[in-house]
This record gives sequence, C-alpha cells and structure tokens, in this order.
Amino acid sequence: MKKGLLMVLSGNAEDKAVSAFGQVFRALGQGIRVCVIEFSGESWISKSGVSERFQDLLTLHALGNDLESESENPSPDPETAQKAWKLAKEAINSGRFQVVVLNEFIHLLAHKAIDGHEAVDFLSKRPADVHVIITGADPPQLLVDAADLVTAVNRVQR
Repeated sequence: MKKGLLMVLSGNAEDKAVSAFGQVFRALGQGIRVCVIEFSGESWISKSGVSERFQDLLTLHALGNDLESESENPSPDPETAQKAWKLAKEAINSGRFQVVVLNEFIHLLAHKAIDGHEAVDFLSKRPADVHVIITGADPPQLLVDAADLVTAVNRVQR
C-alpha cells in the first residue's frame, strides 16, 4: 500500500455504511486488519457474527448505544463521545490496522461533540499506511476539503 486514504461516504440512507462495509470485506479478503467503530446505534455488521468469523483480522466496537443520550435530544453524550474519539485515535495510531472505519462519525462532528478542526488535524497526520473511512450525513466542509475521496451515496430505488 502506497498511501492510506481518507475517505468520506456521505448521504442520508444506510447505503453509505453498506458501501463502507463492502470495503471492509474486500480488505478482509486480502488479509488486511480492519477496525470498525460504530458511533450511532448498531449496524447489521455488529449484529451479524462477522467479527467472530474474522476475529484474527476484524476488531469491532459498537459504541452507538453508549453515545445516545438519555433525553429526547438526539445529541451524543459529550463525555462518552470524547472517550469514543480517543478509542478511534488509538486504533488509527496503533499500527495494528490498515483500515479503520468510523461509522456515523459525522454525527459527532455535526453535534459538536467532537471538534471538527481537531479531528481533521489528527486525521491529516495519521500514519501514512492507514486508510480511514468516515460515514455520515452532511459532512462539514473542512472534512470534505481534507478527504482524498468524498462520495455521496443516495438511494435511487430499493
């Protein structure tokens, strides 16, 4: 691998996560170590048993339920968001993974639970061989500008 990419998959449908997980399965098929961190709810991958099947290559952290606040406000709990972001930074810098997926991370940026400038600064200085895939609706412009690839995933028909 020459250079790890910062990829942003945006859109309002769940299909952006499906696209990210397609990349996860391609990486696993090549024997590449992957870390997936779920920042909002749980996706089908965290419920599927896939992590047991690929336990030597795939690490999965389903943090979404921990991030949801107890109130009717959909904003993530700031303290828990900071802990989740710390876990993400550790995974990216650990040297253990070549691909790190931050599923619905944009949700934390949108609600200001994570400072966007600090996140983009960190992601811009990540190890050169680590691909980071970020999903979520309406990415902030500073993330779009920093990304190597930005894709808007929109459902046409299902």
